[in-house]
Amino acid sequence: MEKFAEVFIEKIIKNKEYRKEIVENREDSIKKCIERGKNDREILKRLLIVKVTKGFWRPEVKFNKEDIRELKKRGIDIEEGDDFEKVVEKNGNWTIEFFTKETGKIILSRALEKYYKGKEKNGEYENLRKYFFDVVKDDSDIKKWIDDKIKNKNFKNIFGKGLKSKNIFLRDIGKFEFVPIDIHEKRFLIRTGIFQYYLGKEIDGTIINDPFDDTQIEKALKRFSKKFLTGEIEGYKLADNPGIVDMFIWYHCAKKKEKNGKNIGGAGICGKNPRCNECPLKDACLMGQNVVK
Repeated sequence: MEKFAEVFIEKIIKNKEYRKEIVENREDSIKKCIERGKNDREILKRLLIVKVTKGFWRPEVKFNKEDIRELKKRGIDIEEGDDFEKVVEKNGNWTIEFFTKETGKIILSRALEKYYKGKEKNGEYENLRKYFFDVVKDDSDIKKWIDDKIKNKNFKNIFGKGLKSKNIFLRDIGKFEFVPIDIHEKRFLIRTGIFQYYLGKEIDGTIINDPFDDTQIEKALKRFSKKFLTGEIEGYKLADNPGIVDMFIWYHCAKKKEKNGKNIGGAGICGKNPRCNECPLKDACLMGQNVVK
């Protein structure tokens, strides 16, 4: 595993293309995550968008004709094609005060209903009110609320059951100790042999034995980072910030996806159909050593 870690640092972490995209260029680059985490309004915006869409890769929340008619009746400035983010910014701003008063409450409640069909009307807004708005009274309390939730390991009723959404939210406000696990990390850790290295071993009270368990994948990645990875990016040590390591893994694995002429996906090397012959890790990777000729 020491050899693989050395190659991983040299070929992936130090890769100029990867580094430029992940550290600087992307919408959720490391630098932008750090800056977002310093801005109360950006933190609130990210939290509410996660809650409304239940993640980041869903379509934008568009309002239909019925929504538009109803919102206009309530005095909301909205036109066809406006999404949740635009409607908020046309009618107010990303502050606690706005969303706890009538206009903000109407917009947020209607947006929440788009993804929470079948639930009691405004039920999800009331859920947010109980667990967030009633506790966080003004913008200056947001960071404290987040730090308290992290300390107590309790984000229940804020993001529902979605561990991934919670971890994406925290990582994307600069809390790089959190790792959102998806299919890309699972494939990478199993194919490279990182997961197998920890198979049968205990990490933080858990015996690693199930590659379908996201929590075990997360623990294996965190332990790998802590034990084998050196160096830092933007002042954050890789050993203590597996969320940064995860960004590089995700980029290496995710397929290319263009939007407005830009690649918002990844390099597509270790994806559904792995391109092992092109992979710079092939000589150190468990799968690469067995399939590449």
